[in-house]
Amino acid sequence: MVIIGRREIQQELEGKKQLALQQAIPSEKKIDIEKESAKKSRALDIYCSLISNKFVSSAVIAALAVYWYISIVGTLSIKAELTPSKLFLEDSDLAKIFTARKKFITPYYSVCWVLVERPGDVSNRTTSKRIHSLVSDFENLPSSVGQYSTKFWLRDYEDFLRQAEELDVPVEFEEEPETAIEFSQNGSARVPAKTRTESNELKQFLEWPEFSFWKGFIQIERNETGGDYKVTRFFFTTAFHGEELVEWSNRAILLNQWRSLADKYSDLGVSIYEDDAKFLDLIETMVPVSTQSALFTFISMFAVAVLFISHPPTLFVATLSILSTSIGVFGIMALRGAELDPIMMSATVMSIGFSVDIPSHIAYHYYQTGWRLLTSHYSFEKCHFRQNYPLIARNESSSGKEFTNVRDRLEQTVAAVGFPILQASLSTTLCVLSLFFVKLHMSQIFAECMLLVVLIGMIHGLLIIPVIFNLLSVFPFRNTYQVTSRR
Repeated sequence: MVIIGRREIQQELEGKKQLALQQAIPSEKKIDIEKESAKKSRALDIYCSLISNKFVSSAVIAALAVYWYISIVGTLSIKAELTPSKLFLEDSDLAKIFTARKKFITPYYSVCWVLVERPGDVSNRTTSKRIHSLVSDFENLPSSVGQYSTKFWLRDYEDFLRQAEELDVPVEFEEEPETAIEFSQNGSARVPAKTRTESNELKQFLEWPEFSFWKGFIQIERNETGGDYKVTRFFFTTAFHGEELVEWSNRAILLNQWRSLADKYSDLGVSIYEDDAKFLDLIETMVPVSTQSALFTFISMFAVAVLFISHPPTLFVATLSILSTSIGVFGIMALRGAELDPIMMSATVMSIGFSVDIPSHIAYHYYQTGWRLLTSHYSFEKCHFRQNYPLIARNESSSGKEFTNVRDRLEQTVAAVGFPILQASLSTTLCVLSLFFVKLHMSQIFAECMLLVVLIGMIHGLLIIPVIFNLLSVFPFRNTYQVTSRR
C-alpha cells in the first residue's frame, strides 16, 4: 500500500512537471506527451488481450467457481480446537509435558471432580439413596472407568457403621446395655452408651487411621445446640477414559455431559470442577466469536471502500474480491489441517484487513479511468489525467464524451498499479518468510495467512477483477463518475 501510494504521488508530481515544461518550452519544441505516454509494452498488450478474450474470461470464471467451492467446503469443515502446547516453542519443556500428558494420562485416566454443596442429612435413608444415585449416574457414563476409579467417602462410612453394628460383644458385657464401643485414632474403647450417638460416629469414622484421609474430601461442623456433627459439603472423584479424549474438543463435549448430569441434582447443589475447564469453555465460543469478528471486520472494510468508490458496479467488484480472498485464505488453511483456535481466529481477522489493499487499488484506478472529461476550464486536471491515463486521454474529444473502452481502461489500470502490486507482494513475502524458521505455532499460522493473502489477493487484483470488469461491460450502467473542478 505504501509503495502504491508513493507511486501515485510520484505520478502526480511528474504531471505537474510536464505541465510546467509545456508552458516553458516554445510550441515548436514541446514534447509530445500524449504520444510518449501512449506507448505500450508488448507483454501488457498481450496480457490485456487475453483478459478481454471471452474464452479466457469464461475459463477464469469457471476456475473462480471451483475455487469458491473448495474454499467454502474447507471453511465449513474447520474444527474448533484448543491445544495449549501450541502456545510454546516445539522444544520447550512445557510442550514436552503437555505431549506426555496427552499420550500417557489423558486417554486412560481423566478425572472428574464432583462437588456437592447441599448434601443434607446423610444419615437419612432417602438423602443417602439420592447421593448414591448421583455417583452411580457418573459411573454409568459410556466413557467412565467404573466404580473402582471412584473415591466416594459415603461407601466407606456405611461399611464402617455396618461393621460396628456387627461387632461381637463379649459375654461378660451382655448384661450391661448401658455401654458402647467408641473408636478413635488411638484405638477403640468402651464408653457409656449415653455418649454414643449416630452423628458422633461420623467424627469417630474420620479419626480412624484407615479412614482419616477422607477428611480432605468432606467438611463437617458441629451443631450449635449440641455436640452432634453433620456433613456440610463434600466432593468425590471418578475417572474417564478414551482415545478420543486426546482432542480438547471431545473433552469439552464430555465436560458438558458432566454438567448436564449435575443439573439433574440441583437440589444437592452439584457442580463440576475440571482442571482445564477455563480452556475447554473457550472452544464453544470460538466459532460464533470468529464469525462475528469476521463479519464486523468485513463491514468495516466495505465502509472504507465506499468512502473512495461511489460507482456501484466497481464497488461491488471490490467488495466481492475482498470477500473471496478472505474465504479462500480461511478455507485453504482449514484444508491444510489448521484448527480454529484463538491464534487462527486472530489471523483470520487480520487476513480480512490485509485483503482490502490490492482489490481496492485496482478497483479505484479502474474507477478513475471512467471519469467524465470536461472540455474546458480544467487545465491542470486535464493534463494530469492525460499524464496518468494516456490510453483514455488520447480518445478524448471536445464534446465531453464518456469513455467506455474497457480494454483500454484495464490496460491503463494495470499499467498504473500492476508493477507496484508485484513489488509490494514480493517485499511482503520476503519479510514473512523469516517466520517459518521459528518453530512456534503462532508464527507459522501468521506466515501462512500472510502468504495466502498476498498470493490470492494478487491473483484477484491482476486477473479476476479485470475479467469481471470486462464481463460487466456487457451490461449498461448509468454513469456516476464526476470530477471536482478547479478554476
